[in-house]
Amino acid sequence: MLLQKLQGCVQDFDTKCQGYRHVSKLPIEVIKERMGFIKTIINELQEEEDKYTFQEKEEEIQYYKTDKPELTRYFYYYKKLLNIEARRPFGDKDYYQEALKQLKNDSLNIIDDIVYFRMQDSDSDEEWFVRNSTKVDIIAIIISSEMIEKYLEICLGQSDGNQFTPMFLLEWTRPKIEYVELVNSCNLIGCFNNGKASLDEIHRTMSHFWGVEINDIHIYTYELYRRRDPGKFAMECNEILKEKKQELINKRFSKGR
Repeated sequence: MLLQKLQGCVQDFDTKCQGYRHVSKLPIEVIKERMGFIKTIINELQEEEDKYTFQEKEEEIQYYKTDKPELTRYFYYYKKLLNIEARRPFGDKDYYQEALKQLKNDSLNIIDDIVYFRMQDSDSDEEWFVRNSTKVDIIAIIISSEMIEKYLEICLGQSDGNQFTPMFLLEWTRPKIEYVELVNSCNLIGCFNNGKASLDEIHRTMSHFWGVEINDIHIYTYELYRRRDPGKFAMECNEILKEKKQELINKRFSKGR
C-alpha cells in the first residue's frame, strides 16, 4: 500500500538522521549525505506511487496535501540548505542576512499559497493536490521555507558572536509514532493543567525540550489510531517495568538468603 511505503520512507529517514537535528548548524558532508538519501527514497516512493490507483478523490488529496509533505519537505529543505552552504564565502558575516532577504523575496512570489496553507483552506484542494498538478508539492515547499528561516536565524545568532544554546539537552530517539502515543496519552489522561492542556499545547512543549520535529501532531495522531494496537509503546513500557520489578525482587531475595 502506498501510505505504508511512505510511512516506511519517513521512518527510514528519521533513523538515518539521528545525531544531528535538521534545523541546526550541520557540516556540509552531513547535508550532502542526507540529500542523497532523501533523493533515493523519494525515487523509490515515486515508483510505488506511479503504480498506485487512488480509490477516491479524498484519499488522493489527503496523500498529497497532508501525508507526502512529511517526507518531501526534507527534500526541499536540504536542497536549499546545500545550495546556501555550498555557496557561502569565507568571512562574510552578511551572507546569511542576504540569504534571509532572498527567502523573503521567494516567499512573496507564493504569498497567496502561504495564506492558503496558514488559513487551512480547502477550496482549491481538488485542483492542487492531485497527481501531476503543478501545485502538488506546494505544502512541502512552504514548510521547508519555514525550516530554512529558522536555520538562517540560528546562523545569524552565531555570526553576531552569540553562542547558540540548544533548545534541549535531551533528544527523543525512539520512533516518532511512540512519541505521539505518549503525547496523546498525556492529553487523554489529563496529565497537565488539570486536564485542560490541549494536544497541541502538550506537543509544542514536549517537542521543544525533546527536539522532536513534527510539524502537525494531528497527522501522526491519525496514523496512531490506524494501528491495531495504538498503545503498543505503553505495553512495551509496562513489560519493561515488570521485568525490572522482578529483577529487584530477585536481588532482594538473594540478599536475604
